[in-house]
Amino acid sequence: PQGLADLAAVTRGEWIYTFGGTIAQFQDRVRSEVYAAQMSLEGETSAWQARTPLPFPRAGAAAIAYALTQDTSMLYVIGGYGADYDSVDTIYQATVNNDTGQIGTWAEAGQTLPVPMHYASVVQHGDKLYVVGGLNGAGGFEPLSSVYYAPISGDGSLGAFVTTEPLPQPTYNSYAVVYEGESTDTLYLIGGVAKPDTTLQPTYQVYFADILADGQLTPWQASEGDLPVPLWGHGGALVNGGEILVTGGIADSLNPSTGISSTVKSALVDVDNPSFRLYDWCLGVPPPACTIGAWQTGQLLPEVRAL
Repeated sequence: PQGLADLAAVTRGEWIYTFGGTIAQFQDRVRSEVYAAQMSLEGETSAWQARTPLPFPRAGAAAIAYALTQDTSMLYVIGGYGADYDSVDTIYQATVNNDTGQIGTWAEAGQTLPVPMHYASVVQHGDKLYVVGGLNGAGGFEPLSSVYYAPISGDGSLGAFVTTEPLPQPTYNSYAVVYEGESTDTLYLIGGVAKPDTTLQPTYQVYFADILADGQLTPWQASEGDLPVPLWGHGGALVNGGEILVTGGIADSLNPSTGISSTVKSALVDVDNPSFRLYDWCLGVPPPACTIGAWQTGQLLPEVRAL
């Protein structure tokens, strides 16, 4: 219903939900609206419908949906920044009807993030919620390398956050995805804005860590399957049981007004490759004899898109 950037979005069943975001006008720019649209089997969406708004304006947040029963799920909106543009540590949750897409009353979760943050990458694996990296803009500008997980109980309440293996370097505006294999479940973190020393720079790095039975992670490793270009502010999805798609983003620039991309990149998961963890189309043949690597470019988006 309105142009939005820096919004959070999630799908559950046949529904897409969006949370907050920013609009072009500076006055009341950070929004609290929640919208829902239903998807058909052909991929078409219904008209967007307003749902119960967030208690406070939020942008740069993350969102996940966790199945409670066959009929209901819990929605979580995690972190973000408010109308004063400072990062927050609050998490809001509300139940949603999986069939109708109707959202109940939002409530503040019993747990807060360990530190205020926005632009974090958040995924759900089993009964745990993982928060990876992010940016703490509360009274400063601090990129984060910390990684946390919190258990999700049967009623949707969150347990205390637990610290696990940190990223090799502070990173935010990345894309995280979990691959659930037959014997190994792997968490990937793709691209983002990194702070390897005292400067910020967009990164083409792909990191991976295995998820252990107790929820802890193995130490992060840098995959040899780098992105073709440094990229941040992108979206993505895991499809077809093991194909990672990366969509749009800001390529090879820290300036969000330049370098916005329409490309769609694809890589295949390969759990049998201990150092790559993505399928190597070169099969070990080094450049310049082979330069395909892990990522291929597919059909372009109809327009450039980031954040």
